[in-house]
Amino acid sequence: MRSFRIDQIDDRRKKYLSLAGVIESQLRDAYARRHEGNGTTQADLSRKLDVNRSAIHHRLTGQTNMTIETLADMLWALDYDINVEIFDPAECSANHAIFVSGPQSSVTGVTASNAKACVKELVDA
Repeated sequence: MRSFRIDQIDDRRKKYLSLAGVIESQLRDAYARRHEGNGTTQADLSRKLDVNRSAIHHRLTGQTNMTIETLADMLWALDYDINVEIFDPAECSANHAIFVSGPQSSVTGVTASNAKACVKELVDA
């Protein structure tokens, strides 16, 4: 596995690592909820997707670089959906409060649909 020093990672790689971390975390959480809720196991998912159980383990632990199709398969097997928001961080200014009461907020370009992403951007900043 490739290792990096945080000060040597460029912005492009940071963007990938951030996205991969969010996806991996949410996928693990979805699996944990299904496992706790109805006892779904990695073996159950492997049978449903017709793949080896170790492939499921690698997907759930971030040991493989999943394609969008593989991610969709995992979500289908877990009976979950996904919500993706792509936004311009320049529209999320740390100098402005975000008040979403209707389709358009008090910050130019921030809508009800992307306000959550903007708030996360502000918190992470």
